[in-house]
Parts: sequence; structure tokens; C-alpha cells
Amino acid sequence: MQTETKTFFTIEVYNRRKWSDKYSCQYSTYEEAAERAHHLYLEHEKCGNINSVAEPIHACYRIKSTIIKTSILEL
Repeated sequence: MQTETKTFFTIEVYNRRKWSDKYSCQYSTYEEAAERAHHLYLEHEKCGNINSVAEPIHACYRIKSTIIKTSILEL
């Protein structure tokens, strides 16, 4: 039996009382995803969409880890 494991990370955005990753990309490391979430947060703050005093980054963005495990069985 052969087993392959793949892990990737996505950024979830809090919008209208729910978390969504509909517009998110996949990142190979947690650090890449966290850096991108930080850039998104700063961009939204500059545009006036986020008040950084009232809304910390963890209230707007979170990183989701997904692990896909594939097993191949030969008959």
C-alpha cells in the first residue's frame, strides 16, 4: 500500500457572521498564508474597511490547515 499525504493552508475571511474561504488561495506553508493574511488586513485597514483598534487581525482572518491523505491499494 502506498500512502501520500499533502498539506496546504488557506486564509478564511470573516464576513457577515460566518467564516469563508471562497476567495482564498492555497499556500504550501503556514508562514506564507499568515504573511498574505497580514497584507490583506493592512490593505483593508488603509481603505477604511477595518478599524484596527476595534478589529484585531484574528477577528477578521484565520488560517485553515487541510491535510489530504491518499492511499493506493493494489489488488
